[in-house]
Amino acid sequence: MESSPEKLWRVAAEKLDAADFLIVATGAGFSADSSLPVYADIAKVDVYDKMGVEYQDLCDPYMLEQDEELFYGFWGSCTNSYRDTKHHQGYQILRKWRDAIRSKGGSSLDEKRRSFRAAFDRLRRCAALPINVSVESVTNDPFFIYTSNVDAHFHRDFDNKEIYELHGSVETWQCAGDVETGAREPCEKLWKLPADYRFDLDVAAMRAPGGAPTACPYCGGKGRPNVLMFHDRQWIANTVEENGYVAWESVMEQMLQDDPTLNLVVLEIGCGLRVGAFLSSARQ
Repeated sequence: MESSPEKLWRVAAEKLDAADFLIVATGAGFSADSSLPVYADIAKVDVYDKMGVEYQDLCDPYMLEQDEELFYGFWGSCTNSYRDTKHHQGYQILRKWRDAIRSKGGSSLDEKRRSFRAAFDRLRRCAALPINVSVESVTNDPFFIYTSNVDAHFHRDFDNKEIYELHGSVETWQCAGDVETGAREPCEKLWKLPADYRFDLDVAAMRAPGGAPTACPYCGGKGRPNVLMFHDRQWIANTVEENGYVAWESVMEQMLQDDPTLNLVVLEIGCGLRVGAFLSSARQ
């Protein structure tokens, strides 16, 4: 007789097998299998303990003004580690599931994409989609990744149009503006950190100088990761990804309404309670 966990796994497998659309919502626990620390552990370092600083202190734009090298040391350590880490097999498993849903049923992939486009055009005519979103900018696959992770690992296996990193990513940087007073807003344009760039990290002190790639190329001021931090009033939201997801979700919901035999599965992996808004949004 199956134990309770085995029953749950079987039910989950059956639902995945029946899925026509799949949303994968992931938090830091998903990256943990790549040996990356979850948010509760990321600042558990002797140097930080001796200084009396915690994760909430380091992941705060005000730290850039209070101690620039400590700020870049923290984010430099994260970025170097994320880039050096080989991501786990779960990413490939998700890709296989995506491909299986693509090829599911009697309709060809081209026919499914035509149906998606027809629903998109219908919603566009009703002004039910975000402004300035084109059908070419939205994935027409029945799969989407909705993640609070900032390590950018999903980009190694999935198309950019399939991913919504709602808290941003360490690979994208922005102008910091005037953090303390807010007197100067950050420059609106974002930039990518060069692929070959590494932070010159003093591991013993967990400090790093800001290099040229971290400076704003538009005003020459200080730069910072385009990551939503604590007490963050000057984060530049990634509205392109957000609008792409909102448009995809709207089309998917329209297709479910048009054909009640279709099934949606939302798979939640590694979503803790530290950032409750993400969990609530994913479940909604």
